[in-house]
Amino acid sequence: MIKQLAELLRKKSEMPWDEFVERFKDKASEAAFALSDMVFRENNIFYPTLKALLSDGEWKAVRQQEEEMGYYKVKTPGMGSGRIC
Repeated sequence: MIKQLAELLRKKSEMPWDEFVERFKDKASEAAFALSDMVFRENNIFYPTLKALLSDGEWKAVRQQEEEMGYYKVKTPGMGSGRIC
């Protein structure tokens, strides 16, 4: 959906303004819903399931690998400022 929004932005001069605005609003609304749905599923299904399935030792192993793996768009204390990029 984000790629579709970017493509629409590239083509905005190829269509009437009103059409662009309507198409952009539709795609932006779809993207917002998908993002909200993803966060809901992570918080209410994915993370609780992991909490129930992983042992303390497995959680420690995950924690030990956090620095190596990193976070999307976030610098951890070992990687820099510890803030969102």
